Amino acid sequence: KTIMYNPRPNRHKYTTRVYLLAHSTLVLQYFIRRMQLTTVAAFSTSSSPNNINSGTDVVSKKKNKIFCFGDSLTQGTSPPSFQEYPYSKHLEYTLNLIAANNDDQQKEQYDSYMVRYYGKPGWTAKQLASSEGNLSPLLDRIQSSTNEYPSIVIILAGTNDLAYCSSENQCHDIFQSITKIHEICHKKNIDTIALSIPSSAWQSSYKNAAFYSKSINEKIETWAMETKTLATTTEKKCPIAHFVEFPIDAYVRSSGYWATDGLHFSPEGYSFIGKSLAPIVKNVMDLNKKIK
Repeated sequence: KTIMYNPRPNRHKYTTRVYLLAHSTLVLQYFIRRMQLTTVAAFSTSSSPNNINSGTDVVSKKKNKIFCFGDSLTQGTSPPSFQEYPYSKHLEYTLNLIAANNDDQQKEQYDSYMVRYYGKPGWTAKQLASSEGNLSPLLDRIQSSTNEYPSIVIILAGTNDLAYCSSENQCHDIFQSITKIHEICHKKNIDTIALSIPSSAWQSSYKNAAFYSKSINEKIETWAMETKTLATTTEKKCPIAHFVEFPIDAYVRSSGYWATDGLHFSPEGYSFIGKSLAPIVKNVMDLNKKIK
């Protein structure tokens, strides 16, 4: 039997399948975004799913509100699991443990922390800094629901950009995109923390990626120091960006902190990140209160 080869397959069926897949993806993204927009701004609701301390809200005391913004590393993506493990939950829990052991009576009214997060998996710093990143509207929603902006925003971005970086000029573009994210917060007089771009299995294998990551991190650190200098040498109140080295400083497969893809973190890794950041974040917030 002769099998005839058809050089022109049924494109209509193929196009329809692609359209349906794309449509389903867009619908799913829409509902995820609506859910995130609802929960992320709910600083005043103790039962929010982004709050590991559900039901422990102390209404009579002022809360330090912290907002974590970034890509999948902020969202808590951990392949191959479909569940998410945001470090923000462990950050909030550990900050409140520290506050519970704080004997300083002057800080009693600030002994409670609430942390919320918003991560966009796969997004570059350039996308996060754009209007589609929704950072400005998110901050405004927080302000409208609580009558104040977050005390500080923790920004983690740049990992996805490294896939498109092949020159020092592109490093500078990524650096500028990251600073634009911070400036969105600074325009609302909100201080920020700039987490350095973390290591990964990819950076361990491709030295150029590690080199560009280091270059971007150095630029961010220098820029953050400039914002701090400006805030301490002028009478005008200026928001500050604090550079913080990522808690997991190198990719070690056997550490148990990494997901199988070598780019994201395991549940244990995200837990370690949140717990390690807690005392650093507290010190930064205490410093900001003294400066201002």
